[in-house]
Amino acid sequence: MPRPTAAVGRKEALCVLALALTFFFQALLSMRLESLTGDEVTHLPAGYSYLVTGAFELNRQHPPLLKLLAAAPLLALPLRPPSTFEAWHRRAEWDFGRAFLFENTVPVETLVYWGRIAPIAVGLLLVLSAWRWSRDLWGPRGGLFTLALCALAPDLIAHARYVTTDVALAAFLVPALWCAWRAARSTSGDRWAAAAGVSLGLALAAKYLALVFLPLFAFLWWIERPAPVRWNWRPALRHGALLYGIAFAVATTLTFTPLDPRSYAAGAGQVFADRNPWFEAFLYGRYSSTGFRLYYPAALLVKLPLGVLALAALWLMEHRRAAAWRRAELWALAPIGAYFAIGSISSHNIGIRHVLGVEPLGLVLLGALAAGAGRWRARWLAAAVVAIALEVAWVSPHYLSFFHAAVGGPRRGIEYLDDSNIDWGQDAYRLRRYVEARPGARFKIHYFGPVPMERYGIWAPEPNFDDLFLPLEGVTYVVSAHYLKRSSLSNDCFGVRYRWLERYRPVEWIGGSLCVFRFRYRASSGGGALRLDWDRERARARAEYRAILRRCPGWPPARRGLARLEGPGR
Repeated sequence: MPRPTAAVGRKEALCVLALALTFFFQALLSMRLESLTGDEVTHLPAGYSYLVTGAFELNRQHPPLLKLLAAAPLLALPLRPPSTFEAWHRRAEWDFGRAFLFENTVPVETLVYWGRIAPIAVGLLLVLSAWRWSRDLWGPRGGLFTLALCALAPDLIAHARYVTTDVALAAFLVPALWCAWRAARSTSGDRWAAAAGVSLGLALAAKYLALVFLPLFAFLWWIERPAPVRWNWRPALRHGALLYGIAFAVATTLTFTPLDPRSYAAGAGQVFADRNPWFEAFLYGRYSSTGFRLYYPAALLVKLPLGVLALAALWLMEHRRAAAWRRAELWALAPIGAYFAIGSISSHNIGIRHVLGVEPLGLVLLGALAAGAGRWRARWLAAAVVAIALEVAWVSPHYLSFFHAAVGGPRRGIEYLDDSNIDWGQDAYRLRRYVEARPGARFKIHYFGPVPMERYGIWAPEPNFDDLFLPLEGVTYVVSAHYLKRSSLSNDCFGVRYRWLERYRPVEWIGGSLCVFRFRYRASSGGGALRLDWDRERARARAEYRAILRRCPGWPPARRGLARLEGPGR
């Protein structure tokens, strides 16, 4: 049976409230500063279309639950019906999403703000579920320690602010595991098994990846059987029927066609519909078209705060002997292993968010460090929490771009990971303010985001291939960190890319994802720009053009660029 824990006292309740509010307000207050990211362009409008039309037509590659929750507050706004948008009739989800958000009767900032309220509430459910499970495992101190670590987890704060499915999966999977663990060890197991079934069904209705965890519940119940023999299988069978039956009913009811598993399976079959066939994964300066088997463990090593890594090392040291392992810990370790196993066979390495559930599960395990801690250990653990808080405050409010200080923080993070680990289009509002504050400046902007920057009122040309090899004087270049590390900016001649971070240092950063470059070739050109030698840069650009033409003979941009450089001046 689960270890008995006392009822939550007043002091503990106040601590829980304070930590929960810490998480909530970090997410809420920074949310207003973030522009649309990645999948939000399709998720939020699709969810509104489900509610208004009753037709689950758009974005079927993701289950509808989180989209429905996010879009519910929009029903109070006087918005245009989906049928008034031409893209709706074509079922073009990306075109419809952009039109719905930017051509509606309400500003996009208002739509995004209200659409992100429910995801933050789901994130709050996640951290409170981790606290409750840790408390049952390790007592009140362990629970509060886990909750403090969750409330300060930059990845959880960052992704809880967005209308995406990754936090939602973790938010329903963690309570499902907790309730199933209680069912396996409780005399009132039916009630806990039913609760686990509801939560697992919600996880299935939030993200198709939840399918991977279905066999785990049966496996974990099996290892919970009493030793050595004479296991009464009838309660376990009843609990399993309750869990899987209720999960099936909840998931299919909330997913497209009620109680029709074929509809759910059809949606799961479209899960890679948005995948870019030209994409190459990036990890620690290397590229791969087939992905990296250890991508996600390697990503966690630079994305987690240093204090959390130190605590994880301490936990592993204390578990170096087999006798130190507890059977209950397998309920968190097994799903962590499942997350990493799926990640190891996937080539779609675009962000730590795909294994986000690893973090709260791991923090539940770290609660063991505070269980029965003496005075000196308690002080050491409190110091670790303070250090984590300071490191997270150092990057606030740019939580998405968090990298720990040992690798140089957000400014050096792009050397290790790209895409939604650091740059997901979240800084368009900041970019607009930066451009508006410099009305006489000449800009060239290469923005990585789900909508064109013109939708935000930012009008500037993109850098061309000539700029890549020989940047202009007197121009302020703003380039998304993601583009600075892409393996190729051309599908016609693979390998043409920015090499600016290898040669130049940004003169400024906008938010946590946009690098600002200014160059000058003359001493009299003014400050605030990187001084370059014209002859040296021109010779290097010629060499790069020639290398490209050897690899891609006759490629027009390289041929034209080389012809200009070999002529008199530029």
